[in-house]
Amino acid sequence: MILDEKSILIIDDSDTIRTYLQNVLVQKGASTVRCAATAQEGLAMCAEHTYDLILLDLFLPDTDGIEVLKDIRATNDVSTIVMITGYGGIKSAIAAVQMGADGYIEKQDITSTQRDHIDFLYALDQAMEHRAGVAAQKQLEQIRTELYAMVTHDLRNPTSLILMTTDVLLYDEVEPSQQRQMIELIDTAGQRLIRLINDYLDFAKIDAGYLRLDMGTVDLIQVVESSARFARLQAQAKQQTLTVTVPPAPVNARVDAERLRQVLDNLLSNAIKYTPQGERIALQLSLDGGQAVFRVSDTGPGISPEHLPKLFTKYFRVPGETTRGIAGTGLGLLIAKEIVEAHGGTVEVQSEGVAGKGTTFTVTIPLRGAEGEAGASPPPEPTPAAVAVDDSAGEQDLKLREIFWRETQRHLSMLEEALKSPQLLAGNPELLDKARQASHTLKGNAGAMQMDALVELVAQVDSTLQRAANGTLVLAQADIDRLRDILNRIRAMAADEGIF
Repeated sequence: MILDEKSILIIDDSDTIRTYLQNVLVQKGASTVRCAATAQEGLAMCAEHTYDLILLDLFLPDTDGIEVLKDIRATNDVSTIVMITGYGGIKSAIAAVQMGADGYIEKQDITSTQRDHIDFLYALDQAMEHRAGVAAQKQLEQIRTELYAMVTHDLRNPTSLILMTTDVLLYDEVEPSQQRQMIELIDTAGQRLIRLINDYLDFAKIDAGYLRLDMGTVDLIQVVESSARFARLQAQAKQQTLTVTVPPAPVNARVDAERLRQVLDNLLSNAIKYTPQGERIALQLSLDGGQAVFRVSDTGPGISPEHLPKLFTKYFRVPGETTRGIAGTGLGLLIAKEIVEAHGGTVEVQSEGVAGKGTTFTVTIPLRGAEGEAGASPPPEPTPAAVAVDDSAGEQDLKLREIFWRETQRHLSMLEEALKSPQLLAGNPELLDKARQASHTLKGNAGAMQMDALVELVAQVDSTLQRAANGTLVLAQADIDRLRDILNRIRAMAADEGIF
């Protein structure tokens, strides 16, 4: 087997994950499995011994896992390094590969096949036998090549049109009526060029993790009307009808008005471009509890359900006759999704792919501090509960569950204490980092224990704290109240599961 007689080091802050991995790896033939709970401890062990395999958490209490990866790779290119994380994603995977990792797996995937561990062992096999990081680096280089070709092709066309038309105006005799047409061509090409450049710049920021929001209190009705004014001109050119529906009273929210308008501009522009002449477009703003809901719908050809999951991915454009000849980068919806999620919101799409029924995009944004948002209730006092354990699971499973219960209790208490502190609201970086560490560990452990409902709740806390930590969100009292409410729900769920 791939792990036979291999020496392995696990660097992870979670007792649950370390115990689980150690049990699995020993059972699968590893000769030595050592564990470290911090980056400092892990680096010290690496200095003493060269391991065949290192399982490295991407988020550690004393430093970033990427920094640990770089430190190890500075003197060691022999050990296979697989990154493990409870909150990662493709951006983290690419960053790790760029720095020398050989593979990547999320904690929730480690136990996804339960006792056979097929997916987990396959990931390790690929990393150790084929040094998967090398293949991933080649794939990344291919993506860069494709992006370069796309950028140069997309930017060359409108630029060539501008230069060609300008050349005619400068050196040829042109009738006044034709001059106006040529100036309109230049204007159209220039606008197209600006949109392309903005899309690529925004994508570059998002891909590098540098998207920043300029938050302020804004009336969302004004954002809607501003976006609708420009879209209405586009719709009129295609003899389309654009209807706008908004609440009667102002809808105030803390958002980046310009970025949010960019989202609506993109959705409206797409609806107009892909909807036939003479059809209808609708933009609606409504309230749903503590959330603002934007809907952009059309009566166009719709989108086949098989293509819906790909709409928000890089460079994807719906194939077919209805989209042929319509210019676009394939980045607009990805950018819109990132902006919405940076606000703590969601974006969804519904379509049956039937002509005339069209497509509806729904954007939901939380109303921070808005009236009607659910307030937090006081946290319940923890009560002991009997623990029901399946005897057939064995002593190791029992030990693992006990560790998980203990860590869950401890990290929930840490989060609750942090949310009570006025220093968190003031943006204290040390306290915010501790809260992030606690939410990260909770999410990773819940995923590894296959408690999907708990993962979803902790993910909401983790996402909010992550955005606060990277500067894309300034925590308000409404955010604190919402997080407290989620922690109350987590405690209730944990009690139902017999955790405590």
